[in-house]
Amino acid sequence: MPALPSSPILLLTTLQVSEELGRRGTPRSVSTLEKLRCRGGGPPFRRFGRDVRYPADGLESWIEAMLSAPMRSTAESRSPGRRQAK
Repeated sequence: MPALPSSPILLLTTLQVSEELGRRGTPRSVSTLEKLRCRGGGPPFRRFGRDVRYPADGLESWIEAMLSAPMRSTAESRSPGRRQAK
């Protein structure tokens, strides 16, 4: 039998992901995570039989992907070709 990998994959439940996102200042409820699993746009997940698990390393990359680039003012968030409301 082959040896187990030295760094196992850390898999989190939906509740654990919700709590972890809250600790990181990006709260998402369990029901929101469930909705994102159906519609898309949430953190990557895997199935373990019937159970849903989120790889911890995927959670980190998802948070990074959701963040904008650092800004010094809200004016920087406007796209160049976008018209401003009058």
